[in-house]
Amino acid sequence: MSTLGKRLTRSLIEEKDLSKLTEYNISSGDLSGEGRECFDWTRNYILSSGHYPTPSMVEESTKISLPEQVEPLDYVADLVRKRSISKELTSSLGSAAELIEDRKPEEALEAVMAAGFKILGQTSKGRVLNYTENAEARLQSYIDGKKKENLPGVETLWESINNAIQCWVNGCLHVVAAMQNTGKSWWLCISAADAMKKGKKVLFITMEMGNFHMARRIDAISHKIPFGKLRGSTFTESEEKALIHKMGTTPDGAGDIVFADKHLIRTVTDVTAAVMEHKPDIVLIDGGYKFEPSRKTNSQYEASLTVIMELERAALTSDIPWVVTTQLGDANETGKKTKGNESMRPWNMRYAKEWVINPPVVLGLYADEGLRLLNEMEVHFLKIRENDGDTSGNIRINWNMKEMDFSEITEDTPSPFGDEAATEGYQIEL
Repeated sequence: MSTLGKRLTRSLIEEKDLSKLTEYNISSGDLSGEGRECFDWTRNYILSSGHYPTPSMVEESTKISLPEQVEPLDYVADLVRKRSISKELTSSLGSAAELIEDRKPEEALEAVMAAGFKILGQTSKGRVLNYTENAEARLQSYIDGKKKENLPGVETLWESINNAIQCWVNGCLHVVAAMQNTGKSWWLCISAADAMKKGKKVLFITMEMGNFHMARRIDAISHKIPFGKLRGSTFTESEEKALIHKMGTTPDGAGDIVFADKHLIRTVTDVTAAVMEHKPDIVLIDGGYKFEPSRKTNSQYEASLTVIMELERAALTSDIPWVVTTQLGDANETGKKTKGNESMRPWNMRYAKEWVINPPVVLGLYADEGLRLLNEMEVHFLKIRENDGDTSGNIRINWNMKEMDFSEITEDTPSPFGDEAATEGYQIEL
């Protein structure tokens, strides 16, 4: 890229716009030879003096002649960017070819996908934000939020969660944590069905169960079918006729759900490939702690940390929301055994504390014997990075598997135990 570097330097001097280098994610490493030498000298001169040199100053200082013809800076910068991508891809393909020769086709495929994802992230997100030129966009964001229009992501089913986090935000990793057997998989299925109803396309990655089992849960949620009867095939003859009619009907909304389980997905890179293929509006992952890291690690903690960082980068680069479930508590604990909600602490994450440190939003699910008796679930706000300082702690939602009701419980929601119990806040002696 010697000649290209000289062309870039000449255009940079003419247009006097150093920000283009950041916009196209160009660095000295993208150039070579004389082009790199004159580019480095020019860039260093601009940064140290605050002025742009003339072509003759560059030639006198470097003994390198610059082109007389001046090309548009955007054009030349884009050429540098494309050639840099080609160079990195060539290197990655060479490494993949060696792995193929060593009879390691899976590793070769993963190396190519990882390289492609890295390049996409660098080229699509390597831009700075100019504060003074972005004010109108921020004001429009406020107006859209007030109108509940053009939100930067996908709304959840629950109004209080939307009020707290606005929505599942594009480019962000959201974590939902709970003890074993609390209902993480069901909660994610409810979120998937709601997103589909809103016309969104969902990529649902299930590391816990198979695709068929998750799809059957979506049937129950979308069509309000009692799941126990659906799983046990215990409907009466008349009920079966209604069942056949419901399941033969496409749920309301123009959305869809694409399922992929652990037979197809092992790493975050695999999910990224699925995102590129299916182009969803949101990614839901059940059991993110079961991902394998894309590189060799020396411990379970390092493996978990690597996975979390890969999830963050993948969400950012894809520019759509990623919602991932993980586990709370010690290995011997379950939601049923825990007394009180002392497990609802952000530091009580299994595998790695970064499950709560890194993501901007972490929600916790909680249900003890009393809540199960009431067919309810608590959703705790364990962490919300952007909030007004008052997240109200937690909310309650219905968790009724017979009526398939998972709506939010508000002050106006009737108590299943009468007015006295409502006044008591559903506190009953077990």
